[in-house]
Amino acid sequence: HAHTKSYNLRPAFVLLGKPEAKLLRVAIRGTVHVEDWLTNLDFVTQWSDAAGGHCHRGMLEAAQWVFEIVRGALKKAVTAGWAVEVTGHSLGGGVATLLALLLRHEFPVQASSITGVAICPPPVVEHRVALQCREFLATLVNQDDLVPRLSEGAIINYGSDLRHVLTRYCSEMDFRRDARDFKLEVLHGLPVLFGDARPGDPTWEREFEL
Repeated sequence: HAHTKSYNLRPAFVLLGKPEAKLLRVAIRGTVHVEDWLTNLDFVTQWSDAAGGHCHRGMLEAAQWVFEIVRGALKKAVTAGWAVEVTGHSLGGGVATLLALLLRHEFPVQASSITGVAICPPPVVEHRVALQCREFLATLVNQDDLVPRLSEGAIINYGSDLRHVLTRYCSEMDFRRDARDFKLEVLHGLPVLFGDARPGDPTWEREFEL
């Protein structure tokens, strides 16, 4: 079973079976189209009884949509003693995390046979729920990848840090000089946002000319 085209709150995914291993795997694709970005950007929090906490609203709705489609097949599988694994990358990793929570809530008796692997997922649950996910979910993060660190709270905290540095470094008398120092100091800590450009790179200097 496969949905190869994504829409807003409707990610592309595939359901695969491996009879010899008695394994069903749900693989959810990451961000490819504009519609996927609409799901990503719906990041206000929403309470979920199944997850037991607050979740990324857009990805929770996407997980619920996938859940309704695969529910029948997965119910047959887990009652027959099959294992279920959910996986995905980026957007898909976030949806897979929430799907695993939904499935374990739906099938509590077989919960131990439901696991997941999330590759570079965004933050999709509150901290308390994330700690509980360690029991059944493996999360892979690629070094300085921004996505797994880009939560609503992180954005708010970074904005606060920026205001603090601006207040500290930018005086009215020497604004241009201090703003340049601020630019190089603060943005040096975020190379992932700007590709391979670094302070001292002519491209960087032109783009952030004050």
